[in-house]
Amino acid sequence: MSYRVQLGEPYCRVWFSGKLTGAGLRDVADQFREHESELGFIPDRLVDMSDMIATGATFNLAILAARVRGVQRFPNKFRSALVAPRVEVAGFARIFRILHRNPQIEVRVFTELADAERWLGESP
Repeated sequence: MSYRVQLGEPYCRVWFSGKLTGAGLRDVADQFREHESELGFIPDRLVDMSDMIATGATFNLAILAARVRGVQRFPNKFRSALVAPRVEVAGFARIFRILHRNPQIEVRVFTELADAERWLGESP
């Protein structure tokens, strides 16, 4: 799995491509933790999974990701827009959203990038 991160305003963007892996998810999470500790606040984020490939391990990875995010505490509330235009990737995104229990993070799943960008552009 490869990824690209663009840190900045008005929100951070992540693009995933290739086969979804636990190591890839951990790498992205580590990069965000480092950036967030420098900023002192958590910006909204847009995660584009258009080029990501989901596999049979997707359900377990969604559970793991949701558990990790569920226990983290942040200095502020923020929103996370997951763009998942294909059925198999949307499955991962929706499982993550359903299992996600952190009240500081509002997660929504979109099939269209423009809809996700529009939502992040609205006032929370």
